Amino acid sequence: MKRRIQVGQLRAEKGGQFGADSPNVSFTPFFAEQNDLFQHLQQARFAVLPCKVDHISGTQLQSMRFGLPVVCYKTTGTPDFNKEKECVLIAEKDNVEELADKMLVLMNNHQKADELRQNALDYIRDMDERSLKNMDRLVDNFKSIIDNYYKGIDIPKEQLL
Repeated sequence: MKRRIQVGQLRAEKGGQFGADSPNVSFTPFFAEQNDLFQHLQQARFAVLPCKVDHISGTQLQSMRFGLPVVCYKTTGTPDFNKEKECVLIAEKDNVEELADKMLVLMNNHQKADELRQNALDYIRDMDERSLKNMDRLVDNFKSIIDNYYKGIDIPKEQLL
């Protein structure tokens, strides 16, 4: 039978292992104000985001964009982060011990954290470029459809592929 571990239990059971009783680790609730989140992020060395159901969590992408190495659970989408190069550390879903081990890697290996940070920023930059290209193509397609409808101009063949 699986046991559910709440944040308080995790702090009590694993706290000594990764310094939860010290200023090195903080468990945060929901931030009511966005400014509170940004102030907290400026002090963070990495983000632990154990999302279980999201394909890829927006919070994971935001943390990567902010330059924080990410530790997360494996979902249907998180392995995509590491297709070309390792961008995040991924633990099996519901495996709290593996999640804690991944946290220890980042706490004890600053070079690994820097490597993940840079790889994640590269991933986000590439994703942004692909998104811009896709948006440009979408706008061109809509312009061609409008020109076709109102002016009878043929839609270019390259836009029909």
